Amino acid sequence: MVLLFAFALTRPAIAQLDQAQPPIWRVECRPAPEPEIALRYVLLPPITERRRGNAAVHYNKLAIEFPPYGDEEMERRQSMIRWLGLPLRELPVEEIRAFLRRRQELIADLRLAACCESCDWESPIRDREFYSIRLPDVQAMNGLASLVALQARLHIKDGRFEDALPLLQTGFAMARHVSQRPGLMGAFVALAIAETMESRVFDWIRQPDAPNLYWALTLLPQPLVDLRAAAEAEARSLLLSFPELLELDDDTHTGEYWQDVLDRVVAYFMKYIGRDDTFEERLPLALLAVKQYPMAKRAIIDRGRSAEQVARLPPARVLLIDAVHAYRIESDRAFKRLYLPYDVLQNGTDRFDSFDVRAAETNCFLPLHLLLPAVEAYHFSGVRHERRIALLRIVEALRRYAAMRDNRLPERLGQEVGVPLPIDPVTGKPFDYRLDGQTGVIDASPPPGKSLREGGARIEIRLTP
Repeated sequence: MVLLFAFALTRPAIAQLDQAQPPIWRVECRPAPEPEIALRYVLLPPITERRRGNAAVHYNKLAIEFPPYGDEEMERRQSMIRWLGLPLRELPVEEIRAFLRRRQELIADLRLAACCESCDWESPIRDREFYSIRLPDVQAMNGLASLVALQARLHIKDGRFEDALPLLQTGFAMARHVSQRPGLMGAFVALAIAETMESRVFDWIRQPDAPNLYWALTLLPQPLVDLRAAAEAEARSLLLSFPELLELDDDTHTGEYWQDVLDRVVAYFMKYIGRDDTFEERLPLALLAVKQYPMAKRAIIDRGRSAEQVARLPPARVLLIDAVHAYRIESDRAFKRLYLPYDVLQNGTDRFDSFDVRAAETNCFLPLHLLLPAVEAYHFSGVRHERRIALLRIVEALRRYAAMRDNRLPERLGQEVGVPLPIDPVTGKPFDYRLDGQTGVIDASPPPGKSLREGGARIEIRLTP
């Protein structure tokens, strides 16, 4: 049985495909009914094994034993990436077993951490500049998850599904835990871990006698990686870094106080955009501040303050009020989309904006909106993960159907399949399906503005006796 499947670890091969064609995942697998005990298999640690405790404490300790940096670590990481990308039949089994043999205790401890009911990374987001917070804890998690995935691959290759299942649970739980770290970078790492584990589910499906995981996939929380929780801190990163900016309406501070705040904000901005904080680099900003100062005063008056009140404000405070106001508008304009289903946004985003904030930015000397991440890219990465889970569910629904219908695939996806089928979270519409001879073809369309290569997907599934 063969499965040609391309996720992140095998994307170089896919990159050669025609941009007018979607990535194609070809699956040959056997029919499989749902288990007699329908919910026997779950993909997160079951409640009978969960325990009190903070998983982050354990992960941080284990990361010391498996650091993400250094020449030796990089070589080790490259080996794991190569092994995770190979077809199961090509795995150098003895080499991988020797690699994992020295790390069995580490893998067992990861299981204990994944079973913890809480995960608090205790990130100092209110104690220092947001983008200066180091990420070694989260970055190490990718390597730790690869260890778990490798061990799962060996068990799946050997048909030891009962031994592989706890490892799949551990990996998916790790993804969920990492996503609870404030900031979208943690969510990005969590999505990478989830993708690694989803690939292991495809490994599972392609093996003879593989149990059906339709209900296990259905039970996974949707979304598994919650971008909303991760985005809250990111959306207010500037205010977390400089809580003084929450006091811009406070008239008790002196002009020197606000000048100091402005200097530190400018230094923070220069560092973020990769510029040296020198007189030469600051001079254009200073000249622009002089030019924009009258317009900033007028903008503050237009928003409700009297001309007399504005005349008494220190210049640094005026500039900060105007810059922070534009930043918050742009931040909310970007992040509010993250709180809507992705498919809703494809029906015309203009109606979600009350005005064009870019016009306001031209009146602001410090373009603080450049501090914001590419929110749409994170949003699409998240919904692509949800789509992969949905496609896996459909594949398992087809294996279930075929087990009851003499090894035949249905002509269409409908009630005759026997279980509810998910819609495509990218488009909000049912997946396209057709039966081409003995091959079932599932097509996922790209959203507006993305090519088939960027935003589409296709699964071609054939059944073996």
